Amino acid sequence: MLFALGLAKKVLLADGIAHWVDHYLATPGQLGLVNAWSCAVGFGFQIYFDFSAYSDMALGLARIFGIELPWNFDRPYRSASPTEFWRRWHVTLSTWLRDYLYIPLGGNRKGQRRQDLNLLATMGLGGLWHGASLNFVAWGLYHGLLLAGTHRGRRRGLSLPRPLGVAVTFILVVLGWVLFRMHSAHGIGALYAGMFGLHGIGGLPGHLALYIAIAAAIVFGLPEEWRWPVGRWNVAYVAATAVLFAVAVSSVYTS
Repeated sequence: MLFALGLAKKVLLADGIAHWVDHYLATPGQLGLVNAWSCAVGFGFQIYFDFSAYSDMALGLARIFGIELPWNFDRPYRSASPTEFWRRWHVTLSTWLRDYLYIPLGGNRKGQRRQDLNLLATMGLGGLWHGASLNFVAWGLYHGLLLAGTHRGRRRGLSLPRPLGVAVTFILVVLGWVLFRMHSAHGIGALYAGMFGLHGIGGLPGHLALYIAIAAAIVFGLPEEWRWPVGRWNVAYVAATAVLFAVAVSSVYTS
């Protein structure tokens, strides 16, 4: 069931979002405020559903053979801070970065400035892990700055109510995805310009907006798939999953 759910997330949702995001981002200089933000938010959901789908399929296949792999996502867009985001997003990588880079560099044991530098170095290298490109390094350094700022704010007793913290964190993460998705300085600048309204308001991209609404409903309305009590599902749930799996498989061969 985990494999079926993962396959459905990949081919029915992530690939559908990717089609429209790629369509609009082919000309980022023409995007206004609304459709630029739609593309950035859409890519955030695309990469989440794409990567978490692979993780679900890997977890499901492993369990078929009696192997329990560690979970890798836990609804990261529900996070109320950048530090919580990295405890929920790509958990295996963030744990590895913490244990084999951040802590050996000194962690938070050598003062605040050293901690900030350790966070920047760790996240910069984490960005480079995604590919040998400056935009990935910039994305990693951006998250390093977010983590350092979060730690400094907590030391000063600064905090936000959880609903507001979730909204602010989501916006900050989406702004960072621009650095990850656009591979040139021109593309990054053009998309940011659109997101800040420098290219006008723009129109609402209907198909992409529908995908985003479905994705948001799943992310904020349901727990992560590996938490679902599938062992207690009745025949109706199993049948529904089988139908979803059949639709997903057919989509692989018709897309």
